[in-house]
Amino acid sequence: MDIGGNKLEKLEILQEDGSKTGVVMERYEAHMAGALHGVIRVYVTRIREGHLEFLIQKRSRSKASYPGYYDTACAGHIDAGDCAVQTAVREMKEELGILAQPGDLTYLFCQSNDWLETSGEKAFTDYERDTIFWYQKPVITEKLVLQKEEVESVAWYDAGELEIWAKRKDSHISFTSREFARVLSKINNLLRQAEKKES
Repeated sequence: MDIGGNKLEKLEILQEDGSKTGVVMERYEAHMAGALHGVIRVYVTRIREGHLEFLIQKRSRSKASYPGYYDTACAGHIDAGDCAVQTAVREMKEELGILAQPGDLTYLFCQSNDWLETSGEKAFTDYERDTIFWYQKPVITEKLVLQKEEVESVAWYDAGELEIWAKRKDSHISFTSREFARVLSKINNLLRQAEKKES
């Protein structure tokens, strides 16, 4: 996530349990203060020749943080007054041109992360509460409309290969191997449950 963003972008500051404190800060201020704020991450998948694949974006090289790194299909900060699913729908449209509906998104889990980042010469603690969603409706890569300020490119990756890749120290992936393992476990369980219902 970038330290700055739109100067008018305001974020709601959260308690450890995800509840709102009633405090609203500009994105820059929230990052510099190390204040907990909401973020969404969307994992997009497909089944191809019996294998689970994930759509992964390569972040724009002009991004202030993690330029050129690989990331989930889309991600973004939750603006003050918005909810997680509204943000996910908006980010999918803005970053990828996918016109998703709230009902198309499956909630997987929430988690809190904090890590030290730098933006130019400034260091800050990015303290996020991530809401993780799964999207599995058909996606035609060639028809995606990428937001070039955010996304350089996208590609499909086999789940098993991606799991190994995420564990490498030089992976250049902005999500953690622990997060991906949890996502993969959740999705596989949901797919097995769907298969049982159909049989």
